[in-house]
Amino acid sequence: MILKDGWKWNLEVLNQCVDRVRTVEWTTFEGLKRLEGTTEFQQGVYYGQMLDGKRDGKGMLYITDSNNNPLLYECIWEEGTPISGRFSIIFQNHLDVYTGTFDPYFYRNGHGTWTRDSQDTYTGEFKRGNRNGRGLYTFANGNTFEGTWVNHSQEGVGRFTYKATGGYEIGMYVGNVRFGIQTCYSSGGEYESSKFYHEGALVKTISLQQQDEGDTSAVPTKNKFQQEVREQMLELTKLTCNKKAAKLDSNKQSNLSAKFLQDGWLWDISFLNSKASEDRMVEWNYFEGLKRATHIGDLEPGAYYGQMLNGKRDGYGMLYCTNSLGYKMIYECEWKEGIPIIGRQTITNTYNKWCLHEGTMSPIFELTGQCQWSYQDKDSYTGEFVDGQRSGKGKYIYASGNFFVGEWEANQKHGRGRHTFAQGQYEEGEYKQGKQIGEHRYYLKSGVLHLYRYFEDGKEVKRVEIL
Repeated sequence: MILKDGWKWNLEVLNQCVDRVRTVEWTTFEGLKRLEGTTEFQQGVYYGQMLDGKRDGKGMLYITDSNNNPLLYECIWEEGTPISGRFSIIFQNHLDVYTGTFDPYFYRNGHGTWTRDSQDTYTGEFKRGNRNGRGLYTFANGNTFEGTWVNHSQEGVGRFTYKATGGYEIGMYVGNVRFGIQTCYSSGGEYESSKFYHEGALVKTISLQQQDEGDTSAVPTKNKFQQEVREQMLELTKLTCNKKAAKLDSNKQSNLSAKFLQDGWLWDISFLNSKASEDRMVEWNYFEGLKRATHIGDLEPGAYYGQMLNGKRDGYGMLYCTNSLGYKMIYECEWKEGIPIIGRQTITNTYNKWCLHEGTMSPIFELTGQCQWSYQDKDSYTGEFVDGQRSGKGKYIYASGNFFVGEWEANQKHGRGRHTFAQGQYEEGEYKQGKQIGEHRYYLKSGVLHLYRYFEDGKEVKRVEIL
């Protein structure tokens, strides 16, 4: 590289920087232990200005790292540390060259320009050696990406431009791949189409309503819901998400999508757009997941389509995700600062059966307060919940027609309750953690007391009939 492109500074430039207090020396570099998980620097050689025994001024440093990659720093130094300059490394048979600023651990840090084999180029922000922040990446074929980076990955909203046509796409990226809706424009800025991506793969190309130049309505199109976009959430339920494959029926529908096609969404588009506001944009956005207790499972990353305010889910919106127990779910809720407040949650469990949860919700995205729960096999519950579990007073109806009205704790009968059979007989008594305890009274359909039953830890130990 040096023989081809030359040094960063020729000797004339270097000697213009000499002064009486700095000597120019050939010295040994002592090596450097860097942050855990990154390469360390071996001993090397430095040629350049020194002050008080430290590298200070302009100078060149040649070293190898703990992977035996050769590195060359041509920098301005201060108290032994590179401040700005050029850094070159042979890495995986590629020549990477960076020009910009550095941190005390010799990482690319701040603003700079990186090139690989004089082809791929990135100009923008760096942190600890990685692309971090805003920047422009130009690929070897001339295509460009302008947007935000986190630890070398494209993250957030960015613009991808095709050199051949000048056309471009604007949309979200997650983990270095396209996510959700990418809006496509011609080189002149005219809308062409919208592309729906899942985990980086193109799923479908759709056409969406755009704001007309002459449209003077109070609420712009970008703040309104569109049916075609919302339907893509049902498409997600048919795809593999978070390594969880979808189970499809003979009509190529998931159990979730079939449920929605049969019963519809909680709100139609006209209702949602009656709630549109000037301060809330309607976006297809990334859901980051949520750590929760083991018994309910962590929520895994997914997709949200709905109103956003100050970068958070706020207003009406729908969210699709999976959890660590293997469930798949769609939330249709009113949201406040990223949290569901009230609405409906439709779940498919590991048996591919749906469950329906309706009511108020807690910060861990579970039913809390007076709510309703129903299951595909006809069981249902109406009553009080705490963080997704039946807790408090409520009525549970079984598929058999039997039902229980009483007190609950952590999904188990706990306290006083009455179990009524489908034929009309009923039994009243005390429960502890789901088990019958103490005296239970059994009544006939007519309401006449028929017998006493006595329980210890759920087992009947005695019964007395009333003659």
